[in-house]
Amino acid sequence: MSRPSDKPARENLRRARLELGPVEVRTVLGEPIVVGERRLTPVVRVTSFTRRSGVVGTRRLGGWGVGVTRLRPLAVIETTTAGTRRIPIRDETRAILLALLAVALALPLLLSLLVRLADRLRE
Repeated sequence: MSRPSDKPARENLRRARLELGPVEVRTVLGEPIVVGERRLTPVVRVTSFTRRSGVVGTRRLGGWGVGVTRLRPLAVIETTTAGTRRIPIRDETRAILLALLAVALALPLLLSLLVRLADRLRE
């Protein structure tokens, strides 16, 4: 039996790259894992921030640099003899934290409005 190919997926992701000054965002395919007749390929978004500086003079030589990289799993590409499908990886923790942040921001405003309403009703 022939091995499935993930070449079309690799070609689509080759163009997925964005550079904004020192920030670079790109989508990368990981090493495929073969399980039976399936080939599983992880898809990751890589966000990098780098800053570098150097000084060269007749009496001094110096430099510094800083770099930060964030890897976020996006999906798994499953390739079989029947075809290829993309299985997204959902970040449930992020969704829950955003909901908690929204509640934390809205609750003090709501309580402040209720206190003002109660004060007006007392008068």
